[in-house]
Amino acid sequence: MDWSNRFSQIAKDAQTSEIRELLKLLADPEILSFAGGIPDPALFPIAGFQRISNAIAADPSRNRQALQYAPTEGYVPLRTWAAERANAPELALDIDNVLITNGAQQGLTLLAAALIDIGTPIAVAAPTYLGALQVFETRQPRIITVATDTDGLRLDALEAAFREGVRFLYTIPDFQNPGGFSQSEERRAGIVALAHRYGVPILEDTAYRDLYYDAPPPPSLLQMEARLRSSECSAGSWREKGLVVQLGTASKTLMPALRIGWVIAPLPIMEKLIVLKQADDLNTSSLNQMLTHDLAITILNDHVAMLRSIYGERRDI
Repeated sequence: MDWSNRFSQIAKDAQTSEIRELLKLLADPEILSFAGGIPDPALFPIAGFQRISNAIAADPSRNRQALQYAPTEGYVPLRTWAAERANAPELALDIDNVLITNGAQQGLTLLAAALIDIGTPIAVAAPTYLGALQVFETRQPRIITVATDTDGLRLDALEAAFREGVRFLYTIPDFQNPGGFSQSEERRAGIVALAHRYGVPILEDTAYRDLYYDAPPPPSLLQMEARLRSSECSAGSWREKGLVVQLGTASKTLMPALRIGWVIAPLPIMEKLIVLKQADDLNTSSLNQMLTHDLAITILNDHVAMLRSIYGERRDI
C-alpha cells in the first residue's frame, strides 16, 4: 500500500520535532545534555510514589476509581488544588476554571485547536519553546516573532505584533525556555496592559515557575490581569471575561511520566476545551491524577525546595 497519497495536508506538512531528536540523547549515558528541560531522574520522589501507589491500590474506596474512566474535566481534588495554587483574591478561581490535561503539551494542543485557523496570525517570543511551535505549526498559522531583551518581551515589538491583529500571544514569563530570562514585574504589567488595550488573549506557560533559586518570581500574568480587571470592574470578573489562559504541569517538579498538566481559563474558552479534550482522549488517567494530587498535598513543597537547592548548587559549579 502506498500511503503517501492518503495523507492529509497537515500530515504531509508535519516535520520531525527537534525535541524528539533531543530526547534521543538521553539514551547515551556519556552525554550531559543542556538541550532540553529534562529533570534529573535521580531526584524523582520514588519513595513517595511507592507509598502513595500502594495506599491507593490497597484502598477499596479509591482503587476502583483510580482504574475507571473519569470526567473529562479531571479529578475534582486535583482541580481544586490547581485552582488554589494559582488563585488570588481578585481571581476568585474555582474548579470550573480548571481542566486537567495529559501534560501541558496537550493543553497547548487543545488551545491551538480552539484558537488557530489556517493563516491565523499568532505572536510568540523570539526564541520560544520548540514544543509549542510544533503544536502551533500543525494548525498552519502565520507566526509573528516578538523580539526580547533581558527583561523579556520588548513592549514596542509586542505592540507592533498586536497591531497586526494576532489571535493570541504565547509566552513563558518565568525562566523562559530556551532564553532563560524572566520577565520583570514592570514588564509583565506592560504586557497585560497592552493585551487589554488591544483585546489580545495571552497563553501563559508556567512550566518552570516553581524552580527559582533565590527570590520567587513576580506575580503571574494571570494574577496581574485579575488585579487590573478588579480595579476596573468587580472582583472575579476574570472568570467570565479574562484574557489570560494559564498552563501548568507536574512534569518539572514531580515526574514527567505522570503526564499531568492543567489549563486555567475563563469559562467561555473552558467550555470549548472540554469538548475538544473529550473528542481527543475522553479523560486523563484517573490513577495518575490521584497520584499527582496525593504527592502534591503531601511532599511537593519539601520536594521542590530540595530541587531548588540541588539545581542551584549545580548552577554554581
